[in-house]
Amino acid sequence: MKIIFSLLALIAVTFSSIAATAVAQVVKIIEKDQLFNAGEWQIEGGYVGRLSSWRTVQDGAVIGLNYLPHRNFGIGAEAQVTDFSNTDFDRIGASLIGRLPFESLRLAPEARVGFLYDLENGNEYGDAGKCKRGRGWDVFAGAGAEFRITKALGLGAELRWVFQTEDISDYYKVGLLRLRVSF
Repeated sequence: MKIIFSLLALIAVTFSSIAATAVAQVVKIIEKDQLFNAGEWQIEGGYVGRLSSWRTVQDGAVIGLNYLPHRNFGIGAEAQVTDFSNTDFDRIGASLIGRLPFESLRLAPEARVGFLYDLENGNEYGDAGKCKRGRGWDVFAGAGAEFRITKALGLGAELRWVFQTEDISDYYKVGLLRLRVSF
């Protein structure tokens, strides 16, 4: 009787280890096929629409580079151009990124906080022709989402509230539409 129980226990242990190995292999396959991964680099470019507090709209372009060492968290750097009369960047900045991917929807809502350094030389005019300001730091908070077309290609949209550090009551909104390439 002891021999039979010992043989049954040996068979059960063998089958459970084979099953556990098979499950681990399936999990690895699923992890490899995820659209949003840890260790992801993203290059992005897109449109910037800037709506200031005095209701003027500026069109522009943005390029950026993001690194997400974790599936849900990362850092980013970007440069914006809103004045196409010269070839210089108007703003450069960095951000912290948080995202919550939903693989089945191919969608990742995200939030960003960061700063922008305004490189302009005071050529923006607001109410009554008053010069807005020259160079300076801005801080921002934004929310958006990325839709993955493929594992390497996605579309993103974001709305930001940008606050000027000299006058925190003066803010403007920025809308961004981005095309991202991930690798």
